[in-house]
Amino acid sequence: MNHIATAIKHLPVGKRANMFERFQQIQNQIEQHPAVIELRKKYPKPSNGQIDPFPVADLHQYTREYENCQKCPGLDRCMNLMPGYALQPAADSPALKCEPCELKIGQMRQAELQRMVKSHHIKPHILNSTFDELVADSDTERKPAIMQAMKFCADFEKGKTTRGMYLYGGMGRGKSKIAGAMAGELARRGVDVLMVYVPDFLEEMKDSIREKTLDEKLQAFKTVSVLILDDIGAEALTKWTRDSVLGRILQERMEVLPTIYTSNLPIRALQQHMENVPDEPTSAGKIKAQRIMERIEPFVKSVEVRGRNWRREGK
Repeated sequence: MNHIATAIKHLPVGKRANMFERFQQIQNQIEQHPAVIELRKKYPKPSNGQIDPFPVADLHQYTREYENCQKCPGLDRCMNLMPGYALQPAADSPALKCEPCELKIGQMRQAELQRMVKSHHIKPHILNSTFDELVADSDTERKPAIMQAMKFCADFEKGKTTRGMYLYGGMGRGKSKIAGAMAGELARRGVDVLMVYVPDFLEEMKDSIREKTLDEKLQAFKTVSVLILDDIGAEALTKWTRDSVLGRILQERMEVLPTIYTSNLPIRALQQHMENVPDEPTSAGKIKAQRIMERIEPFVKSVEVRGRNWRREGK
């Protein structure tokens, strides 16, 4: 607003006084805003003619975006000058910087994950599933699992939640749709989520060796805030995919970051699946399978998904 003050100087004297008075009122209102009061605690307003590092125009934008963010309607309806961004006090200097909000950071993280993994191998109707759609379903047997999934999302705290879920049940019970709804809900809250169909994902990891992108992709799976492994137990395992892919990912995530699983197999049957790897002695397979399960079972809540077969009987 400094250019406004300059323009005022060229007005006739009477109008100039009125405009200066109005300009001063605006400045005073901005200075009384709670966000600016808090800012001035760290960086008091200069005196003795010193230049204020916070121009009035910047403070005006800062207060407006502060108000917008307090009643955030979501990224798609963000009212800030740059949607998903807001002026924020710099951490180490008297300045306001345009920074992405938590929702925007989550969106950017999601885009980066999609870049690193060619295909999530998840069908659109799964990824577009919502809790509203699932709750509207009349199958009362499925509802307890849906409620557990909704509770997980409601209670999730980034950096604090470490325990995941193991959704299991017969084919067509809606496990993947529940997981898809969880992915969507968490993403809307600004949480970076990666959901992959395990059989195809493991095949892609093999291709990554040739493309020399294996380590980069594994790092994405190790560090994403919520990882969803869909249909684990349906894959054809090898020693390499079990120990060097799944094992490495889960080793990094256990006790730190939650993982969601869907499977047709109860968790004990999953261990038997992990044991049955071609060209491996039975005793060695049992030990290595136990290692994998020690990275899964203690860190999930096991939830059975019941109800009729959606695929055969419709919703």
